[in-house]
Amino acid sequence: MFDWLDTMSKVDQKHFMSGMSTLLKIANSGRTLQSHYDEQQCHETHRFTYQGEERVVWRIRIGDLRVLFYYGENNIVFLTDAFPKHKDKLTVAQKKKTEKEIQAFIDAREPQII
Repeated sequence: MFDWLDTMSKVDQKHFMSGMSTLLKIANSGRTLQSHYDEQQCHETHRFTYQGEERVVWRIRIGDLRVLFYYGENNIVFLTDAFPKHKDKLTVAQKKKTEKEIQAFIDAREPQII
């Protein structure tokens, strides 16, 4: 997360920290994140297949920031990226980066590395 903060403006950093505080409260309640946000604030960005299963990447809008995440086993919320919004759609590079991070997360969970 600190790498993400380094790339953000001061205003975006404040939005991010406030948004993370809210996100932690929601996650601690045991509810899904999309149950707290409306559909424009939290929705799927795309799906991809890995190890024979369809994986879903989600996005939360926090002010002008976008936070990408994946629901792992046992209600784990894995944050993959945070960046200022420049376009409505993710770039191919953003999608690939997120997919690689999710794949690494899944691989690390299997032999109980995490």
